[in-house]
Amino acid sequence: MLHQQDVRPTVCQEASQSLRARDGAKRSLPNWLDQYSLHMPAITTVFTAFIVTRLAIFGVIALSLATVGIDRGLPMPRNAPPLLAGLLRWDSQHYAYIVEHGYDRVRTAFFPLYPLLVKGLSLVIGNVFVAGVVLSNVALLVALGYLYALTRAMHGEATARRAALYLAGAPAAVFFSAMYTESLFIALAAATLYHARKGHWARAACAGALAAATRNTGVVLSTVIVLEALRQGGVSLMLQRPFWASSKAQWRRLAVCRREAGSPSRARWYSRKHE
Repeated sequence: MLHQQDVRPTVCQEASQSLRARDGAKRSLPNWLDQYSLHMPAITTVFTAFIVTRLAIFGVIALSLATVGIDRGLPMPRNAPPLLAGLLRWDSQHYAYIVEHGYDRVRTAFFPLYPLLVKGLSLVIGNVFVAGVVLSNVALLVALGYLYALTRAMHGEATARRAALYLAGAPAAVFFSAMYTESLFIALAAATLYHARKGHWARAACAGALAAATRNTGVVLSTVIVLEALRQGGVSLMLQRPFWASSKAQWRRLAVCRREAGSPSRARWYSRKHE
């Protein structure tokens, strides 16, 4: 009896620890997800925003095909799936031409990273247009993840959740699923901002360089990296508040100075003179 009483609590403790370990294994995530602040609620938010909005977009495309058709606008390529008709307009066909035939004089304005990635993916999928749409949607998912992680680090969980939902559900977010560079660029831009904020300078520089290879505006991200490095180095970048952005009392004082000085250009001089 004494032996059984000693063993019984031990068995219960082992069973309890086993259950806790199993539950913890279910809730645990890989280290690389935890590094990017992507815990389970974050993953749920990002995937929910992505799936719901993309289903809505493809539903509208299917409804349009059934009621209106695709006869208007640029002619559709022969090997393009009809369901993707609404996502393969204008620049999409220029990118498809670059992927299949290379650059010519007409298409030198398009930057190379997106066609290169589409080319590589099309070798696996077998269709340039499907590869382009798949790449754009995967890039959107990455962009939502980076935006969530960046916003959560700066403003908290609730704001991060809204930011992801607002980006995925914006009216212009339809272009994030089209065969355009928008989703790839915003993913790389968000990655640049996130890694710069975390002090991962090599990763931020790589993401910024890739963004510059996607769209010409990506060059501006180099300035963002420099400014963030200065901020983290203790260099104050806050400009002194101008005299017109002060308190209500100073606003009233400015109105008096303007009335006494006679013109807006002399108001600040008059204010300093009578301090």
